[in-house]
Amino acid sequence: MSPLTAQKIADVLGCMLPTTKMARMIWTAAPGKIPPSPWGPPYDATMMSTDRIVAHNERIDAKITKLGLCVHGLLAGHKKDVVLSVKLVARPKQVAIFGWFQAKGTPIQPLYLGHENTYADYSHGIRLVSLQCMLDGAPASLADILKDPVLHVGVSDEGIMSIIRQPLA
Repeated sequence: MSPLTAQKIADVLGCMLPTTKMARMIWTAAPGKIPPSPWGPPYDATMMSTDRIVAHNERIDAKITKLGLCVHGLLAGHKKDVVLSVKLVARPKQVAIFGWFQAKGTPIQPLYLGHENTYADYSHGIRLVSLQCMLDGAPASLADILKDPVLHVGVSDEGIMSIIRQPLA
């Protein structure tokens, strides 16, 4: 799924794409950690094919079964996350991807904005995060927290986030 489609779905559901810090936090918190399974060559248009996406998802399903993980629980590590980044302000026609965490928490994919926002391949996953959250036991807006000069550090490692949605430009 492209980040453009993901953003449209997020808008309908009152959600957003995670930041890189949120992706790290989700991986850390996930009881179900799935080792990444990059698919080597060919690095060509087949990476975007439905057949390759389906085959990769079947590999992930097999790992989940082999590891005895609960498919209804929080899982992480099996895909790169499509994320929000302050870098999208200057590069609004790109997709930001990050993650695919290895066993010790090191991402295979550092933050990368090398593809256009229409690009998606077998390795990308879409994870939506609710815009409604709890802060010190009270309801809060994640959008407000991301823009707050003090609170943003809890969910952003790129500073204050002036962008809380994938640009649709």
